Amino acid sequence: QARVVVGLDNDADLPDPHALARVVSAFDADWKLGALAFRVLFADTGVDDPLCWVHGASRLPDAHRRFFTSKFVGCGFGLRRAALREVGGFDERLFFCREELDLSYRLVNAGFVIVYDPQVIVRHHRSSTERVRWSQGRWRHFVRNGVYVGLKHGRVDQTLPLAAGLVVKGAVNGLMSES
Repeated sequence: QARVVVGLDNDADLPDPHALARVVSAFDADWKLGALAFRVLFADTGVDDPLCWVHGASRLPDAHRRFFTSKFVGCGFGLRRAALREVGGFDERLFFCREELDLSYRLVNAGFVIVYDPQVIVRHHRSSTERVRWSQGRWRHFVRNGVYVGLKHGRVDQTLPLAAGLVVKGAVNGLMSES
């Protein structure tokens, strides 16, 4: 019933005991804030996790600055519950991969903003027992959901070339026969 929902990967934690208070304060300060993207660092090195950086390579030098963005990553985020309800929550057809991107698009389309806040840090321990390995269907989810989200949001011009490239890459890497 809380007005703010926080999500973390199963191999991540919030090292700052005041992180949740900081997240709630951010939502209290801006009623248009729909999602808050957290900074994700490798737990063992304290370096930014590039696999969890979805804000574009050119923005990586800004990892220590707060900025408006169009998406968040599932390793660490906060959501305004009212915004989540308004846009219908996560799409149940997206079991794994790109569910945050879809939700981000719907939040922005509904008039909410997404902010990246480097003051809320997630330590990503990068579990050796990944939930879905590339060799166990991850590639299929990655490609399928990328095409689904792209088409769902009317990005046909970007989606079809991306899909073709991903299929070729999967074939070259021997991932096409994976279930």
